[in-house]
Amino acid sequence: AGAQAGFTANLLVAGTDSLLQGLTNQAINAFLGKEGAFVVDVTCNWYFMFVSTFLCALVIGWVSVHIIEPRFPKYEGVETEEAKVDITPVEKKGIHRAALAMLLYVIIVIIGFKAQVLSKDGVTVVGSLMLKGLIPLLFFLFSIGGLTYGYSVGKFTKIKDVNAAMVKQMSGMGAYVVFCFFCGQFQGLFNWTKLGTLLAISGANFLKGIGFTGLPMCIAFILVTACINIFVSSGSAKWAILAPIFVPMFMLMGYHPGFAQLLYRLGDSPGNCFTPMSPYIWMILSVAQEKYMPDCAIGTLIANMIPIAIVLQIAWIIFLVVWVTLGLPIGPGVGLALPAGVL
Repeated sequence: AGAQAGFTANLLVAGTDSLLQGLTNQAINAFLGKEGAFVVDVTCNWYFMFVSTFLCALVIGWVSVHIIEPRFPKYEGVETEEAKVDITPVEKKGIHRAALAMLLYVIIVIIGFKAQVLSKDGVTVVGSLMLKGLIPLLFFLFSIGGLTYGYSVGKFTKIKDVNAAMVKQMSGMGAYVVFCFFCGQFQGLFNWTKLGTLLAISGANFLKGIGFTGLPMCIAFILVTACINIFVSSGSAKWAILAPIFVPMFMLMGYHPGFAQLLYRLGDSPGNCFTPMSPYIWMILSVAQEKYMPDCAIGTLIANMIPIAIVLQIAWIIFLVVWVTLGLPIGPGVGLALPAGVL
C-alpha cells in the first residue's frame, strides 16, 4: 500500500519526476512548435510531493489500522532462529564502517557540488547536474554501503560472493517470475488490441469536451486518470498518451504544465495497489504467500487494498483543494498559473 498507493510521493526528487517531466516537455515543445521555448524542471512537483509523503503515511496507516487490520484474526507468525540472533561485534563494526564510507561519499558529492563540478555556481540545486544525476548517485551510495559492510564482516571475499548474495535475494521470487510470464502474455495481448490506448484517448476526449473550469475540471481529470489507471498500469505510457492533449489544454486555460502533471500523478497513484494490471501486485502476493500467509489469494489482497486506494484518493483531492486555495507553490518557482508571455 505504501509503495504502490502512495507511489509518486517522495521526500526527494525521484525517477518518476524525471520521466514524467521529460514527457511534459515533449508535449510543450509540440504545442509551441519549437524546442526549449518553455520547459518545466524535474523539481516542478517537489514541494507538493514532499508534503504528500506525510499525508500518504498518515492516511494509509490509519486505514490499515482501523479498517483493514480488524478484518483479520491475530497474526501468529513463526519466529525463525535468524530473528533471534543478536548482532555481533563484527557486524557492529561492519555497520560503522559502512556508515563511515557512505558519509565520506556524501562529503565527496557535496565537495563536487560546491566545486561546481555537479552544479553551475555551487549554490543552486534546482537544475544542477547533481539533481539530474540523482539516481546514479544514490545507486553508488547504497552500493558502497553494502559492499563495505559485506567485506568488513567477511561475507564478501571475492566478486562471486557479491553475485551469490544477489542471487539469494532473488531465490524467493520464483513464483513471481511465473506470475510475470502469464501477466506479460496478458498485457502483450492487451497492448496489441490497443484497447488501453482507446480507453485512454476516449476518456481524455470526454473530459476535454465537458468544458469544466477551475477545481471541478481538475478533480474530473484526476478521477478520469484514476479510472484509466485500472486498465493501464504504466504511468509513463498513460502520460505519453494524455500529455499531448491535456498539457496544451491546461496551458490555454492559464495553468502551468507542471500543475497538469501534478493532477495526473494524483490520479495515477492510489489505484496502483489493487489493479491486476500492475506487475508489482503479483510480487506482493508472492512475498505474502512465501513469508506470512500461504493461503493468501489475489482476491484477498485486492479486496483489502481497495479501501486504502479510495480513502487516499479522496484525502489527496481534499489536500489539493486546500493547497490551491492557499495559493502555495507546487515546486521551486512553480505555481498554478502559467507565466506571462509563454503563449
